[in-house]
Amino acid sequence: MTSEASTVDNLSSASRTFWLALSVFVGFFLRFVHLSSLPIFNDEAIYGHWLQLIQGQNWLVSFSDGKLPLFYWVSAVVAWLINDPVLGLRIVAATSGVIGILGLYKAGSMIWDARVGLAAAWIYAVIPYVVFNNRLGLADSLVAAIAPFFVVLG
Repeated sequence: MTSEASTVDNLSSASRTFWLALSVFVGFFLRFVHLSSLPIFNDEAIYGHWLQLIQGQNWLVSFSDGKLPLFYWVSAVVAWLINDPVLGLRIVAATSGVIGILGLYKAGSMIWDARVGLAAAWIYAVIPYVVFNNRLGLADSLVAAIAPFFVVLG
């Protein structure tokens, strides 16, 4: 191991854990606080109706618009539990955003080192465009959360 490689990843385990936990906490806070305060987005109304159709046994309704069903199936379960389709969509999207923070940390750590992973996690946690997108009940959040894990799994 060269001296350059040893100095690049000199973060202690406790320090990595602290910064990752801070990134996840801030990301969680930004995505979940006042989650229902945004006005309903037109696509959310359509997807909320899809959740009601899924709960009524029309499991493949998303294929009518060319969308894959995983996000809508998970959202239908959450919406059924809380009895609010739009909030169910938003909770699943926001949770996906928090999972994406962890995925980017892991992918960045594997590709380069822990500092890059922490920087990627922090940027993803606080960048306004991503936070806003994760607060809407759109399937894009789940896709963005799953993508880094494909890098991790190789």
